[in-house]
Amino acid sequence: MNIVYFTMTSRPAARHGRRQALHDHKRQAILGAARAVFLSRGLAGTTMRAIADAAGYVAGAVYAYFPTKEAIVGELLVQSLGNLSRAVKAAGSEAGLQAAAGALWAHYRSNPGELSLALALLADGGAGLPPETGRQINGRLIALLQALAGSLRQEAGMPPPEAERAAVTLLATLAGLLLLQASGRLAMLGQDGDALVASAIERLLR
Repeated sequence: MNIVYFTMTSRPAARHGRRQALHDHKRQAILGAARAVFLSRGLAGTTMRAIADAAGYVAGAVYAYFPTKEAIVGELLVQSLGNLSRAVKAAGSEAGLQAAAGALWAHYRSNPGELSLALALLADGGAGLPPETGRQINGRLIALLQALAGSLRQEAGMPPPEAERAAVTLLATLAGLLLLQASGRLAMLGQDGDALVASAIERLLR
């Protein structure tokens, strides 16, 4: 009797597992398609129909997973910031602030589309984002700042409030330099981005 009970209950569980795996696969396919559309068309040119076409689905199928294009692009930013904060934290733990900031700098220099993604959604305060997605983005940004602040506390001996302020300043500096780098303005001004990042970190540590 016990064997029969186990067999009967395991089948629904197996079906549920397959459904969940299919759901997750389709969701990731939509996100991958959305990333490609965003990189080629920008936020304004990214539409639910364009995402559906790129994913090989009808538009209605995409709405079953995400209510708006902002929800899709917002999820891309959540993933991007999560990956970035983990990389910055790992680099800082191993080699200090220079490595932590270098990880952020290298990430966005190698992935300029992700910088465009962050700027496109954050520039207008995240208008149109689902509340939960907005909270997740805020959480990832806080984690990124905490990773930088942790390196500052450890390497420069800063108390937590000062380290947090310095981390915000450093992030703003890096964001500005990344914008100038991406637009070609640093080269036009005869400046080297890597050297400017190193100089900004040296000033903080002094």
